[in-house]
Amino acid sequence: QRISLQFRKKTKCTIANIFSANYHSDFFDFDFFGSFWVRRATNLDEIDCVKSKLVASFDIKDLGNIHYFLGIKVIHNPEGILLSQQHYASSMLDFKFGMTKCKSVSTPLGRNVKFCPDSGMACNPKRFRLIVGSLIYLTITQSDLSYPVKLISQFMAHPTLEHLQCTHRILRYVSGTKDRGLLY
Repeated sequence: QRISLQFRKKTKCTIANIFSANYHSDFFDFDFFGSFWVRRATNLDEIDCVKSKLVASFDIKDLGNIHYFLGIKVIHNPEGILLSQQHYASSMLDFKFGMTKCKSVSTPLGRNVKFCPDSGMACNPKRFRLIVGSLIYLTITQSDLSYPVKLISQFMAHPTLEHLQCTHRILRYVSGTKDRGLLY
């Protein structure tokens, strides 16, 4: 614990000194995630300057462009940067829920779907929460799932079979759209 506190103090002080210089870019950000740093900037000269200062203060290694981050695949191409969770969606449908060969649907919700809190028989809340949690993580790159997942997540405390059927429809929608992602 003492080593950890000393490291944090030294890191905080060194990072503050490095970033006390005036940078003129439109965007420069530096985040610490557990044991690795992620940097984003618009000016490559400023990135090189900060990297050289960090190398002088710490034993670090530049891993190059990011390829995976928190299970999200990052693809660099001429059009921009594509974020994809195709592998996660495929494994979720296959291993977690056994819905690999399900028939896909074109929309995540049916028309005029309205839920009542206590409509119908109760279902297994653990399975319902597992599905909803997986879908919430998938909304990072599939923003079209945000509204239906928000709608069904309101019934986490007391899900019914009607709510579970809705989650299965959303999973069927995911099976047809799992290759989509976000392009920046």
